[in-house]
Amino acid sequence: MNEHYFVVHDLIHDVAREVSLHECLTVDGSDLQKIFPSVRHVGIWTELVYNEQNIERSITFEEKQDQIQNNVILTSLESLMLVGVYDENFSTKFVKILDQLHYIRVLKISAMPFNAEILLSSVKKFIHLRYSELRFDSDLHKPLPDAICKLYHLQVLDVRHWRGLDDLPKGMSNLVNLRCLFVPGSGSLHSSSPLARRSVATCAATVLPRRTAAATTASG
Repeated sequence: MNEHYFVVHDLIHDVAREVSLHECLTVDGSDLQKIFPSVRHVGIWTELVYNEQNIERSITFEEKQDQIQNNVILTSLESLMLVGVYDENFSTKFVKILDQLHYIRVLKISAMPFNAEILLSSVKKFIHLRYSELRFDSDLHKPLPDAICKLYHLQVLDVRHWRGLDDLPKGMSNLVNLRCLFVPGSGSLHSSSPLARRSVATCAATVLPRRTAAATTASG
């Protein structure tokens, strides 16, 4: 599946942010903005603060993170996105943010080698979750936790960018509301692999690598 991106003029972007100010909050290393109690959607983008070659700390970024961590909006937050690389100091604070979420329905997170297990252990308590995208880019192969199979309201699970994933938890059939499952598009997957078989049997729409999908259909 091809990913599509759209570019908008800076002025249009600024207008959109201003209009959504009371419901949406962006944390990206830019100037601090007021956090309204009505905020329900938070996006944390670390690319302006960290990079893979030289992870530097940003006082402005950390101050904003502290504001969120200690804010009442977390108890009623509906969506949270974390995109990019970061250091262990950031990770410690982010886990504290996750611990305060009660009604989260959309969750997109990028895991790092030093915190993958901690983040995944936090995900299991999000019983209201409808959409989840989990990313992990490391040579260390980390399986998805069995606890994901208890997210009974989950409708979309996207693990296309979970590097090294070659199988799914055995209890995936418990996700009775799952409608779409995105799995890694690695050429090493084939129709006889556990991931391919379990993916097709799990939900109504499974996005497999083109070669895998064709082979699985033919074998069925």
